[in-house]
Amino acid sequence: MILTSPDSLQSSTLFRLTQNLRGRLDNATVELATGRAVDSTKAARGDNATLLRAQRTLDSIDPERGRLTVLSGRYLVAASALRSINEVAGQTALTAQAVGDLTNKDADVIAASEAFTAIGSVLATLNTSFGGRSLFAGDAGVGAAVADLSTFYAWAEGVVSSAPAAAADKLAALDTEFAVTGGFDTNAYLAGAQLTDPQLAGGQTIGTLPTADDEAFRDLLKGLVMVATNELVDPAERSQWVLDATVIIQSARDRITTEEASIGLAQNTLDREADRLSRELFDAESTIERILGRDPFEVATETQSLEVRLQALYTVTARTSSLRLTNFLR
Repeated sequence: MILTSPDSLQSSTLFRLTQNLRGRLDNATVELATGRAVDSTKAARGDNATLLRAQRTLDSIDPERGRLTVLSGRYLVAASALRSINEVAGQTALTAQAVGDLTNKDADVIAASEAFTAIGSVLATLNTSFGGRSLFAGDAGVGAAVADLSTFYAWAEGVVSSAPAAAADKLAALDTEFAVTGGFDTNAYLAGAQLTDPQLAGGQTIGTLPTADDEAFRDLLKGLVMVATNELVDPAERSQWVLDATVIIQSARDRITTEEASIGLAQNTLDREADRLSRELFDAESTIERILGRDPFEVATETQSLEVRLQALYTVTARTSSLRLTNFLR
């Protein structure tokens, strides 16, 4: 009679059982930590197409949401910048209206000083940047959109002072220099052309931000320059000169308000797009959770059961490994 040793067969069987339990325990541990099934094919039960569509949606939404966040930030800061410019210009125009009042002999000096300060504030605001991009520089992207105060004012004051003495001639000189292709384009505006309207993933387009060479900004700065240089005008024409300046400033402010309203509409569109993406994100995440989601209590129970079974298997393996052929011959 020939007896075969059970060692090899038993060891092989126990090894396979151990490997299987270890693998299942590892998967259960991962599932307990992530709340998602490790074997997506098994969990999807053949419905992999639905799972893949949901995952593609998630992959495409993340970068678009990041882009929307940046755009929303730019438009929010730009709207605040325009509001600041409008407020500064409005206060200066209000102060300038006192010029010509015989009871206030220093009104022209005070208005000129305030206008000079306002010009610096407007220029600095037009150089506002967000996320490394200059908001009013168009396609130039980075860097200053307009010149600094000293450079700008030296040029603008030179235009007024070098023109003939009559107020009408000085205003004509400013009109020419602040017009498109005039000196403003070479001495004040430093950036590029206006960007094309951004297009969103949903197909909508939103109005792009204005550039610092927009007509409203040109006129606003021209009006402020007129107030700031009013002492260069003949006293007999000074009151009318400043009055004309305040009319130009107010007209420019009205157009800037319209620009701010346009930015507000763009922000509303961005908010609606963000809501749409949030709904798509929720649907995709819900689909993935429905297919791959694991109940924490169920997985914890399964993990505990597998640990007990694996420990029992280790005990059996340890006992059988100590057996010899003579144990089976007794």
